Amino acid sequence: MPSPHARIALFGSGPALDAAAEILRSAGRNPLYVAKGEDLSNADVVLYEGAAPASLLPEIPVFQVGEGIDLEFGLDPVNDPAGTLACMDAVIDEQLASLDAEHDLAAAKEELFRVVKAQAKLEAELESLAGGIEDACEETGGRLRKLVIEAEFRGLISQELGAEDALRTSMQYLIHKVGVSNAIVATPGFDGWQLGAYVNVDAPREATQDVVDRVLERANDFASASVTCSTGNELQAKLDLDHPGLDGRTCVWTGAYYEAEAKASLIFFRNESSPFRQEDLETIDVVSNLLGRQLGGLERIELRAQPEEEASDDQWRDAA
Repeated sequence: MPSPHARIALFGSGPALDAAAEILRSAGRNPLYVAKGEDLSNADVVLYEGAAPASLLPEIPVFQVGEGIDLEFGLDPVNDPAGTLACMDAVIDEQLASLDAEHDLAAAKEELFRVVKAQAKLEAELESLAGGIEDACEETGGRLRKLVIEAEFRGLISQELGAEDALRTSMQYLIHKVGVSNAIVATPGFDGWQLGAYVNVDAPREATQDVVDRVLERANDFASASVTCSTGNELQAKLDLDHPGLDGRTCVWTGAYYEAEAKASLIFFRNESSPFRQEDLETIDVVSNLLGRQLGGLERIELRAQPEEEASDDQWRDAA
């Protein structure tokens, strides 16, 4: 294959080629005779004896040289050496300029590709950084929200010196924070779980008495250490009770613990058109934890206030 270094090719008779080569050498060119099957090497001009080879690249200009050739169709280095040289110079310069332009264009494309690639990488890094900042802000915001709720509710619940007042304060605070909701709170007693609090919004106790009774029977199942969100159908299945008052509901249940012992079992349910948000679940979690501590602390105070014999009996029943 011809070398890409060749800028121009001449073919024709021996004397004409010799004359052209002499003119080119005097002009500082590097003409080189080659056979038709040889590489073009690094010559500025290649000279072919006879007909032009068919293997030349299409972008290499080809001239025929010889005496008496019309300059409109070829070159005559014998009769017009100056015109021949000027024409060759113009062709070679044009080829060099074209190659320089192609090189500049290729370099510009390569640089543009590097810029686009770098921009894409930067955008990906910025997007990842923004996502990380957003996640961090959301996490920090969640922690701050819990701290605010804990500070507010701790100030309220710490003032209550009775279990009934503590339950009432807790329900009032939760309804204020999470929105109106029906609620059933069961507390442990001597003969099993008993009703500690009931809040009705759109489900009067008379209409859901069987739900309340079944909740008290299975309060242990709802005293979960973690907040659980479910549907009314799942609540009915857990209660093993088919009740129309629980249809189309969204429900939450959890437990209030003190030293790994359940002090209350809480169930909330309302219309599924007002589902519990993640913030609501976090609020219920914080309040239930503080409520469990408060109820456990009040029990200890009551035990210390009882006569020694009665307190021992109560402690024995607790242990049993």
